[in-house]
Amino acid sequence: MAGLTTSLCALFALVIWIFAKSYGVLILYALVGGTVAGTFWATAAPVAVEVVGLRDLPAALNLEWLVIVLPCTFSQPTALQIASNTGGYLGTQLFVAVMYMAAALCVLLLRRWKIDQLKEIARRENDHPNGISMAESDLGANEDIARPAERRTQWKEFWKWRKI
Repeated sequence: MAGLTTSLCALFALVIWIFAKSYGVLILYALVGGTVAGTFWATAAPVAVEVVGLRDLPAALNLEWLVIVLPCTFSQPTALQIASNTGGYLGTQLFVAVMYMAAALCVLLLRRWKIDQLKEIARRENDHPNGISMAESDLGANEDIARPAERRTQWKEFWKWRKI
């Protein structure tokens, strides 16, 4: 869902914001784009848990916020510099749309990694000797076991719709 809403942000920036010639259309963009633009902030913690696990969540969120602080601090001056160099806001609008597209691609790649990880965990649980579940064994977290998952079928099932 985060990838879809991030893609919608890019689409709204390309379709609505760039072609807005009146204040009413800009208000429409603010309302429609604002409904999906905050996806990152709403999904940062749940996605971080999926990636690093609950045990390492505080450290992961700390690093995430530290990495985000510089782009957030300098985003407005960067946009104004792009606008002043190009003589209009088209460069800024395209930059925003491209950044949302790159973020959506990252989320899609993360989704693919998570699907592969879940498949590897399921495969290892089915192949475990003596019928002992991996959750019941003392071999460690499922994340540690699924890390060396095979990547041969990674792109084959990339676009299959499934809940993860």
